[in-house]
Amino acid sequence: MATPPGLLKVAETMLALLLLGLAAEQGAGSGPPAWRWCLGIYCTSFALGALLVGGCLWGWGGCGWGQDPVATRRALGAYAAAGVLAYGAAAVLWPLYSFREEMGGQPRRPGGCGPTCPWDRWVLVALLTAINLLAYGVDLVQTGRLVLLRA
Repeated sequence: MATPPGLLKVAETMLALLLLGLAAEQGAGSGPPAWRWCLGIYCTSFALGALLVGGCLWGWGGCGWGQDPVATRRALGAYAAAGVLAYGAAAVLWPLYSFREEMGGQPRRPGGCGPTCPWDRWVLVALLTAINLLAYGVDLVQTGRLVLLRA
């Protein structure tokens, strides 16, 4: 977990947990179908990431890059690629259904909205989703380099 891809996986998992909490707080489970899809992405991403990070920390399956087989590195690359695809979808769906009037969203912050305005949280979820998409993209590139250099 001390390698750049390992640290990225920890960051991706923590961001997924934060996104899961924020989206659930905003009622994504009972919101538009696209929000439920995003909630599923955040939940699955957190669960898989926690298993992966926990497994490496507790020694399940030899996560050290010097000792793991090529198949494990390829599986980690597939995990990063799936994350890019899933967060790519979420990065489009969440803002689309949060900020487009045609989809039931609010394009501007409502007037008189207090400091705990739901609209502000929608923006935060959209930004954190984009950051996690970027993290998965960098992870995919880093893991790809390791797979290609050690294959």
